[in-house]
Amino acid sequence: MNARHAGPPPSPDADRPAGGPADEPAPIDADAVPLREPVAPAPAPVRGPVVADPAPVLEPVAADSAPVAPAATAVAPAASPRSPSWHGDADPSDGRDETPNERSDRNWSDILQELRVALTGTQLIGGFLLAVAFQPRFVELDGYQLTLYLLLVSLAGLATVIGLAPVTLHRTLFRHQVKERVVRTGNRLLIAHLIVVALLVIGVTSLIFDFAVSRAAGVIALVVGAIVLVLLWIVLPRMQEAKDGDDRAVVEAARDDEAADVEA
Repeated sequence: MNARHAGPPPSPDADRPAGGPADEPAPIDADAVPLREPVAPAPAPVRGPVVADPAPVLEPVAADSAPVAPAATAVAPAASPRSPSWHGDADPSDGRDETPNERSDRNWSDILQELRVALTGTQLIGGFLLAVAFQPRFVELDGYQLTLYLLLVSLAGLATVIGLAPVTLHRTLFRHQVKERVVRTGNRLLIAHLIVVALLVIGVTSLIFDFAVSRAAGVIALVVGAIVLVLLWIVLPRMQEAKDGDDRAVVEAARDDEAADVEA
């Protein structure tokens, strides 16, 4: 009986005070709800400095790889002994191993040495003629002797001018690359100087004999002086002129040079 009238068991809401909100949620047991571990935020990606793409390195192009246009075929002119590009032996048969420029330098040195000798004689004769005009007996010269004297003074001055002409020629054409032309012109001037000096020597000899002895002696001195001068200045050099290949020393020197070139 008691169990039947006891009724249903009290609900949990029976302990809640009256007048409270009906929809208030019940307290949650912390042990009954599983706890979730906090999720750590994903680390932000670390951005480093932006590196630009390296520029492509261009390899140097070899010169041989470039297309070369075919050069036009041209025939170079043959070098001559007077051209600047020719550097061989000027005259292989003379026994000297020298270029055209070296030969021109040697010839020019020879011309200068000969001019020194000729100009020395010209100065001696010219000085003598100038001194004659200031001598007390100069007034005793007759018309022929005075004319011959003035002619000789003129020849002395002309010889001096011609003898100095190669010097002025060389100085005017200095570094014009015309040394061979200067040598040829200097050779002609030297020959002209010798001709004038020859006339001067013969004339001075004739004047002295004419004034000191007689007119006939002066003419004889003139003729004899001319003959001696022709023999020594013209005939003798022609007789001593060596033909090509006659000088044994030159031939042997040329053979030695050829043998040395073959061995080298």
